[in-house]
Amino acid sequence: MAQSCKPKPGLITIFGASGRLGGPLAQFIGADAPQVRLRLVTSSPNKVAELETRFRGAQIMVANFFDKTSMTAALDGADGVFLVTPNFLDEERAMPIFAQAATASGTVSHIVRLLGDPPGMTLDRVPASIRNFRPHGPATQHLIAKSILRQTGLPVTYINCAAYMMDNFLATPAQMLRDRHELIVPINRLNAFIDPRDVSAVGACLLLSEDHRHIGQIYHLDNGHDVLRFSQVAELMTQIFGVPIGYDGSKERFLRDLGSRYRALLGHDRAPEYMVEVFEYELANEVVWRRSDVVEAIIGRKPKTLAEWLIEHRDNLLPRAV
Repeated sequence: MAQSCKPKPGLITIFGASGRLGGPLAQFIGADAPQVRLRLVTSSPNKVAELETRFRGAQIMVANFFDKTSMTAALDGADGVFLVTPNFLDEERAMPIFAQAATASGTVSHIVRLLGDPPGMTLDRVPASIRNFRPHGPATQHLIAKSILRQTGLPVTYINCAAYMMDNFLATPAQMLRDRHELIVPINRLNAFIDPRDVSAVGACLLLSEDHRHIGQIYHLDNGHDVLRFSQVAELMTQIFGVPIGYDGSKERFLRDLGSRYRALLGHDRAPEYMVEVFEYELANEVVWRRSDVVEAIIGRKPKTLAEWLIEHRDNLLPRAV
């Protein structure tokens, strides 16, 4: 019996187009399917010129998740949608507006929505102190969004980043690596790892796929290789960088030395304290992290290992002495 197919996309809307996932995803689609038109959406008017330069020929648009008019415009005529939302977004407000716009478009045949939860997690299992935090942060907002979207009947595939995104090391930990040869990540928990570019490649492959069976699925993404504690990551850095890299996993050190950077990075005054609670919650659930071949099966190649990523970014993390 012939299998039904998902229609080939003619227009794909990519939210978060200036970010670490949306940008590479747009590049993958542009390279693999140049006939597909791209609508690149950002919430920041300041990013428009940069996107116009990087993606010539794409339609660039500014939209707000809380604004029905801009959401409707962003999804008008779109076949495929890559949906990623910023940290601390009120998904209880945003997702109904998005769903209404997607339904009203009449053309959306596939949405790929990014999540970031321990596999199998449910909202009632998240500690109350995190669950009751307002606005909802990363540990709960994805669970809320998934619950809302599943009630809409929209054609969604969920890609759950069940791993630590490697380029997090380029953010707040990088300064201490450069200055003190020290990795500061609170709570020495176990984690899987993944290059965000491989997450983007998964999203691109799913949106371009004609296989309708991806719709409704949830894929838990990791690089199929690394499951490590952060103290072990420091040991790996020592081997690759050729200099001793220390590790400090204390909450106190993190809040004192990196708290202000986390407030700026995540855009919330209590972000550092919130994230410490999230890291403790991850520690309590660390048994779920694992190696899988899901990413390789979807993108058709092995994802980047943490060692390969560290070698690639060595000069950004720990510049060599001149």
